[in-house]
Amino acid sequence: MESDYTHAESPKPAPEVPVRVVLKSQLIAALRQHSRPIVIEDPDLALPFTRMLQARELRLRAVGGLVAEAMSYAISRHYSANIEARWYMVNM
Repeated sequence: MESDYTHAESPKPAPEVPVRVVLKSQLIAALRQHSRPIVIEDPDLALPFTRMLQARELRLRAVGGLVAEAMSYAISRHYSANIEARWYMVNM
């Protein structure tokens, strides 16, 4: 006699634990890894990313897209990491 247990769905994987960042050196290391999400807890450290996101929201205007691309390039060069791979902001 078969039990329902043998046909049970496999458990969902645990959510990824984010890398919490408060220092610039931590952010550089976190941006170079691509396996875990990053949470920037220092508002001053997150400011360039926040400004870039605001510029992207202005894409409807021609200047917003150019500003966002320039900011993305500058941040990528500053941290020596591809920040465009996949990222988003979460308001906490």
